[in-house]
Amino acid sequence: MAIASRGIEMSDMPSAAEPDDTARTSQGWDRASVDWEANDPSDRPAAGDGEREGLLPGRVAESTELTSPAGHVRARVAIAFVLFGLINNCLYVVILSSPKDLVPRDTPKGVVAFANITPALIAKVGWPYFSTGPARYRLRIPSCSILSFVGMVIVAVSSSVTGRLAGIAVASFSSGLGELTYLQLSTNLSNDPSRREGRKPLSALAIAYFATGTGAAGIVGAALWWLIRGWGVTRALVACSLLPFIMSLAYFTILPHPPTTSTAAYVPLPPDDLAPFPTGERLDAPELVVLAERSLDLKAKYALARPLIWRFMVPLFTVYAAEYTINQGVAVTLLYPPASPSEHPILGHLIRDLKDHYPLYQLVYQIFVFISRSSHTLHVPPIPSYLLSLPAFLQCIILAVLSLESALAIFPQSIALNLVILLISIEGLCGGSAYVNTFYYMGSRGEELHLSPEEKEFSMGVVGLADSLGIVVASLLAMPVEIGLCEAQARAGRGLCKQV
Repeated sequence: MAIASRGIEMSDMPSAAEPDDTARTSQGWDRASVDWEANDPSDRPAAGDGEREGLLPGRVAESTELTSPAGHVRARVAIAFVLFGLINNCLYVVILSSPKDLVPRDTPKGVVAFANITPALIAKVGWPYFSTGPARYRLRIPSCSILSFVGMVIVAVSSSVTGRLAGIAVASFSSGLGELTYLQLSTNLSNDPSRREGRKPLSALAIAYFATGTGAAGIVGAALWWLIRGWGVTRALVACSLLPFIMSLAYFTILPHPPTTSTAAYVPLPPDDLAPFPTGERLDAPELVVLAERSLDLKAKYALARPLIWRFMVPLFTVYAAEYTINQGVAVTLLYPPASPSEHPILGHLIRDLKDHYPLYQLVYQIFVFISRSSHTLHVPPIPSYLLSLPAFLQCIILAVLSLESALAIFPQSIALNLVILLISIEGLCGGSAYVNTFYYMGSRGEELHLSPEEKEFSMGVVGLADSLGIVVASLLAMPVEIGLCEAQARAGRGLCKQV
């Protein structure tokens, strides 16, 4: 099957409904993107100009990246994946921001957090191992949108705690499956021509912007609930339930020519067939060669997962277990007498009551998570792969130091609050950095090892469960940690946490 796409219009590409659709793989889509990145002869430098300008025939100058056909494709990929990350995680943050509005005062708020993360973990643990064949994105993404909608509506209309927790669980499962799906989808965007042009491959671009979206979700979700909670819980949650359909809209209308599921494997052509064409020639999509493909069995999946455990999964799990233990168990006990504006010109206005400490900590944390998860979109180079464990190491140190401060007040009182805010800022940077760099290197690993599309999807999915597992463990640790630190403060004559 050959893809004839001589122009740059999206309509020139085969539609998703054509009979040959089942024979086109994600890598076939990548080859089609060669044509998107090819300019007309008039746009190419004259013979010899490429060497002088640092370009080769068919390449796109960096200054024209956003206005070229290739730039349009890359911009649409970036927009789609920002929306995927933002909307998929936004409802998770809305639920975490509203436990006092969802359950009675005498119900432990940790129950809401547990219901909001455990089903997501189940989705991430079970789906990669028990699903067979390549991911069917055209079915799975709308399914996630519908599940999220149903879950939020159940939460909105239920009057019982059990009903609301059930709705939260449905939305959580959808969120976990959604994150898994979008990370797997990024592996279908591998693009060697982009790498040859000295630009970030589409797969890395997608992960970078997805991470940016997830980072922004923390700020947007909290702000959204603060703005609409005045409508009443039912109306506010029903309004939020419509947001997941933006993900389906982005997939079908913004993401350029979405890849479809295939039961065949793509076999790359020899390198000579990808060499730049002479000036004046048009670049046609190469022939696609397809062979039968076997689905991965459990033994093969275990063999793929085993080398990922210590390199990727343990550091990511450790970062999130420490991070959420700080957020849910330690930070709530880091309370100080409110200072007057004359003593602290900024903090004196932000903290006027003991209850103002925790929201401020969470705001600072979310801002720095957003900054670090956006690092790759801001062209900050990834940390070296051998330093992937560094954020986990730093996060454990921060957890230990903040726990000591809570229990023993080791910081000088005059600067204690400033130091706590500084450490929480670093906590957010470590968490966001671990996330974006882990999945960046996971995407690169699939290319370096020449894994098949299904192997890349599985590998990305199985690593994605590490952060959710860390959050679940933290939710179980947070309550005894909070109680223990509060008791230690009371024994030392500092009983502020008992007053909140």
